[in-house]
Amino acid sequence: MQEFSGLYRKMCEKAERLQYEWVLRQWDFCSKKGDYGDGSADIVSQKEMSEEEIKNFKANYVWLPREYDIKDRMLGWGNPKLRDLALDRYNKYLEDEERMKEIEDKFKDKVDDIWDVKALIFLMGHRFKSAWDFDRQDWVEIQG
Repeated sequence: MQEFSGLYRKMCEKAERLQYEWVLRQWDFCSKKGDYGDGSADIVSQKEMSEEEIKNFKANYVWLPREYDIKDRMLGWGNPKLRDLALDRYNKYLEDEERMKEIEDKFKDKVDDIWDVKALIFLMGHRFKSAWDFDRQDWVEIQG
């Protein structure tokens, strides 16, 4: 069973572009919108859904991508060369010890989803030009 922090759930829900681009797959982790409690996640159990079912599902649920989902499905926009470049940047991002410690410190009392958090923060900055504001509890646009 996979556990996610309430903060990560909130970060995912507020990542509107990520949620908009979510292509549902069986076994994706998700949670009901507005559920910011720590704990286990729901799972997409249906293999196939009609467009109407997908629309209704996404209206009520938020995707909680794992690090591997972000690396495999969201970086590079389906282009292998862009994905390789993005993964190289991601690996360099992970080497920034000061930045990683800052993120880890914010999540030290949370359930063990720190790699997912790091990947989401990278994706939102790299692809959507947004940074998580821990004080405002929302994504803010990166200037410049």
